[in-house]
Amino acid sequence: MKQNKKLFLYLQSLGLLDHGTEEQIAKATKEYRKLQDKTRLQKYRKTHHRNEISLTQQEFEFLASAAQKRGMQLGTFIRLAAIAFVKREFLLPSDNRFRELEVALRRIGNNINQLTKHVHQRGFTPEDQLAFQQKLNELEDQIVQALRQPLPQKDPLKRFLEQQPEYANVLEQVLIEFH
Repeated sequence: MKQNKKLFLYLQSLGLLDHGTEEQIAKATKEYRKLQDKTRLQKYRKTHHRNEISLTQQEFEFLASAAQKRGMQLGTFIRLAAIAFVKREFLLPSDNRFRELEVALRRIGNNINQLTKHVHQRGFTPEDQLAFQQKLNELEDQIVQALRQPLPQKDPLKRFLEQQPEYANVLEQVLIEFH
């Protein structure tokens, strides 16, 4: 609406609304839109920098395929991939895929909760169960964080067990019992 008002004022300032033909108004409208596009492009270029890269056909096809799998334009994908590389982060396959992974982790957590309950019935104290549950929740949070911003060559489970070695035996017992 604001754009149409500006166009209306532009056409009025030229006197075309009162005395112009349809052809003159159409031509002036086209010129006005060109001017607006040029202004937008100038503003964009002040805040964004362009760079050109050369790719082999094989590189182009590889990157285009990866971008398409993520539902992105090639330029956007290359930009985000470069930034992620420099930040030592990873591009996820897609937001939907990431959400599927989060749901799967929560299901695993629920299964472990059931296992914990079963082990509790065989002798865990309530304090042990609560502590184990808290540590499992921390583990889930670490895994989710690792998926969002993974640390290269770090295994969250291994790190958790290194930090909390007393849970290694409990986890081993649970896995052996329900394997």
